[in-house]
Amino acid sequence: MNGEFVFTGNDKAVTADEFIQLFKSRHPLEEDTLEPVKVAELLRNSIVVSARLNGELQGLVRILTDGYLFGAITEVLAQPSTFNDAEFWTKMLTVAASVCPTRLVLATHRADPELLRDIGWEYALPSYVYRGKPRVANDHK
Repeated sequence: MNGEFVFTGNDKAVTADEFIQLFKSRHPLEEDTLEPVKVAELLRNSIVVSARLNGELQGLVRILTDGYLFGAITEVLAQPSTFNDAEFWTKMLTVAASVCPTRLVLATHRADPELLRDIGWEYALPSYVYRGKPRVANDHK
């Protein structure tokens, strides 16, 4: 690859088509589940950190935040050629931390724990995933 990565915090220029293409490069079996209109909406409601090489989107970090107390990185995506590049992710996550107005939690399993520790992140929050149909709040007994 020629050129250098350009990292942009809170990048409003990332399009739904670019996101879908990048998502497909990492999750080929889920490609038909992404609707461009809904992806455009999720991008509008997120802080997006992007990395471009010669104008082409190579990676992104998607952050959801309440703007006051809590922010979560919900998506880390990169082209296969850069996905395991420690320098690339160091820069991406540093930019993400700088643009998020709150404490930031990495809420995705698509990251290398050793790399995260090496660049200053610490393990702090175990989580649970519910993949079923939502229940009524009082129906927990």
